[in-house]
Amino acid sequence: MGWLFRHNTKEDLVAELIAAQACADGVVCRALEHALRGNRLWSICVHEKNGVEIGRYIRLDMLCARREEGVRWLGHKCEWSWGYKTLGESAGPNACDCPLRYLDLVPPPGDSFSVAWRVRVRDWHAKQALRRRFFGKVAPGQVWELASNQQSIRQVRVISKLTTGGRGEGSRQGWLVESMDHGERFRCHPRHLKRVVSPVTANGVTANHAIAAHPSP
Repeated sequence: MGWLFRHNTKEDLVAELIAAQACADGVVCRALEHALRGNRLWSICVHEKNGVEIGRYIRLDMLCARREEGVRWLGHKCEWSWGYKTLGESAGPNACDCPLRYLDLVPPPGDSFSVAWRVRVRDWHAKQALRRRFFGKVAPGQVWELASNQQSIRQVRVISKLTTGGRGEGSRQGWLVESMDHGERFRCHPRHLKRVVSPVTANGVTANHAIAAHPSP
């Protein structure tokens, strides 16, 4: 299935995709749950006939906007239109930020592609949990040694937290840090931090000793 573009806003597109739809032979398809991760809409889709569930599956709708010239929507000129492309887990999507509990709510199809995809999803969530635990150890005022000593910057002081892009694979987390060698400031991802050499104590004073480095993600 290719891309279908027909909505003026992302909100309108999402509303249509999660709405109940009539299928063939009196079957109704509806979204039991849905989660929006950037431009990825994850859903648990349920098929019902005469009010009885006859099947369910995990669906990924990839969303995208494109610029349109001379197109009108409901009588109004629009410069952008939103479209989508639908994938099931049996297609082995590259995206792995599907809500983890969806895997428990939907029986696995059993094909090799869905089995491999579910392994990647669980592995991705495990790595994210590990990074969140480590990310919580970083605090403004701390001095950290960088994981790589190939650059001229060896240690940095943490200034403030930076987070953009919301949740999921499209999000970017990091810290505004200051080089202890040159004084320049830049974004630094937690994976580039090796160990804290001057942690901040309860009274806000840095202590000159090292604590354990974070485990590799």
